[in-house]
Amino acid sequence: MKISDKAGTRVFLRDEQGAEAYYNFALTPWALLTPNVQVVRPTQKRRLTDGEEVNTATAVGLRLQMVF
Repeated sequence: MKISDKAGTRVFLRDEQGAEAYYNFALTPWALLTPNVQVVRPTQKRRLTDGEEVNTATAVGLRLQMVF
């Protein structure tokens, strides 16, 4: 038996997709500030246990790079 045959799993799965955007700001010649955002759509549409929808994840970050 294939996994896709169990409990109607085909209805619950899809392709995972994601995107990332970032930009470098030069604060000084030796300091760079990089904000970024990542968005990931999960492979599961719904949880197998309770059937609730699985939401898209968004992560926001900030990096400071100092070059010596």
